[in-house]
Amino acid sequence: MAVAVTAVVVVALAVGGVVAFAGSDDDDGGETTSSPSPSSSASSSPSASASSSASPDWTPTLDPSMFPTYPVPSVDISDLPTFSFDPDILDDLEDLTRSPEPSTDTSSIPYVSLKKGECFNTPSLTTGIDTIKKVSCNQRHDAEVIGTVALSGAFSSDKAVTTKATKLCQTQWNNAANRQGDGRSYYTYVLSPVLSTYDTGVRSASCSLTLSDKPGGKKLTAPLK
Repeated sequence: MAVAVTAVVVVALAVGGVVAFAGSDDDDGGETTSSPSPSSSASSSPSASASSSASPDWTPTLDPSMFPTYPVPSVDISDLPTFSFDPDILDDLEDLTRSPEPSTDTSSIPYVSLKKGECFNTPSLTTGIDTIKKVSCNQRHDAEVIGTVALSGAFSSDKAVTTKATKLCQTQWNNAANRQGDGRSYYTYVLSPVLSTYDTGVRSASCSLTLSDKPGGKKLTAPLK
């Protein structure tokens, strides 16, 4: 949220979580053939013939020693780390996901929400602060709200909102200044929403009186009449 401020001269304030398979393929399988020696036969017949034939008689077998073996490691579970579960961690997780509670600190005003009779310090009159702060009227302060006004209608700029608020506050300023009867000069001061804040639904402005129109000036020290 943001606040527009005017005190004689309009001032605008912006307030506002990305098995390797190891082994050997020792395939020594092979095929063995043998050619038997020829056999000869003798015959008294004038012709001689020699013939021989042989068929392999071999069935391959698998030798387990042909394949590598790997020892299976033993694990001592006593060497493994142990973990304990802390149920409080659930509370911590809940705290992280819980939506924040609404702030109850009303000393810093994020937008125009001051009421009649409330006092405050403002960055335009007090150095060292960067937001409007509500304070006790019995301590040194910049201004006191003497009334509020309701804004309505459509506006085209921040200045248009402030101009309307200033006009609406005029009668209340005059009446409050006349009630004091202390011969001091008072400055008029209006807190009104800037246009973007007004469009979110903040439709009120605060009319205030001060003793100064610049930083370092006179301060109020007690409630106004």
